[in-house]
Amino acid sequence: MWRHRLVGAAFFTIPAIVIHMILMPIHALKPFFMQEVLLPKLHLAHLILFFLATPVQVRGGEMASCEHKHALLSRRLLLSCLLLLFPVVFVD
Repeated sequence: MWRHRLVGAAFFTIPAIVIHMILMPIHALKPFFMQEVLLPKLHLAHLILFFLATPVQVRGGEMASCEHKHALLSRRLLLSCLLLLFPVVFVD
């Protein structure tokens, strides 16, 4: 199970690393990545990286929320549950 998640995360992470670390510093490609789309100051590179990072974050958050739900239902708080609930308790 963890291997499928790792492969899925790598599927989205490796292109993000290649775009950010290798392709964006190339001066010939900079105008392509820095063109504004949809809103002012929203560059194409940022939009691509956002769409590549979102599935990894959602899948990781889904896994963590499942763990928190089971911990809360069994009435045993884990440290991760406390760290999740801490900002909610102390935010105005």
